[in-house]
Amino acid sequence: MDEEEFLSPFGIRSLSRFHQDHPYSLTLDGQEHSVNYEPGESRTGLFGGNSNWRGPVWFPLTTVLIESLQEEFHYYLGDDYQGGMSHRFGVMMTLWEVGAEISRRLRAPFPAG
Repeated sequence: MDEEEFLSPFGIRSLSRFHQDHPYSLTLDGQEHSVNYEPGESRTGLFGGNSNWRGPVWFPLTTVLIESLQEEFHYYLGDDYQGGMSHRFGVMMTLWEVGAEISRRLRAPFPAG
């Protein structure tokens, strides 16, 4: 739950922000392949130029994560189990509260009403 990794102002990223400065690379059969953090349009025409899976927030996946945190893990572990929302700020929350914060972030770009 760190904004330098998967947590973003708008939900959970599909690829860690860490990879913006540190692309993942793999050399296979002498050829190097890499996955770059590219929210928005890709720098290549691969997959039609769309880079939805390389950094942006995916609503369906984030919704499943929120439901799992709140309705499965919090239900099982209860209020006594808390985790850090961000290790750098030391904010401890129950899993229900973590899910609520991610939900708030997911709705942030859309004004109420």
